[in-house]
Amino acid sequence: MESDILNDENVHLEKDLKFMKIRKLNRKIGDNLKLLYGYRCQICGQVIGEEFGSYIAEAHHIDYFVKSLNNDVTHQMIVCPNHHSIIHDKDSVFDRRRAMYIYDNGEEQKLVLDYHLRGQALQTGGLEVQ
Repeated sequence: MESDILNDENVHLEKDLKFMKIRKLNRKIGDNLKLLYGYRCQICGQVIGEEFGSYIAEAHHIDYFVKSLNNDVTHQMIVCPNHHSIIHDKDSVFDRRRAMYIYDNGEEQKLVLDYHLRGQALQTGGLEVQ
């Protein structure tokens, strides 16, 4: 079978070598923030999956990483999968001064948890959050 594919006159293989710079983000920052917030969504305060012994939380880059390449702790927040999907679906804007998301339909949601974004001293319980 493999030899049939390699001998197919209708297709051919091409080799193309490329060198790319890839910026990889440090996932430890998001993981430490999840611990800091106890896997709670900073927007709604919910812990998803807790009743099943599972803790589902996602690190979200306020300024999208693919655009900003900024992986700093002050550019990330912890959100539940629902809020993460909504933020990306609606391309919502985060107002840092008021610590809230503003959606295109006019809805606004203030953060209910904020230990690290508004210049407050981090209470990390000994965790390194850098």
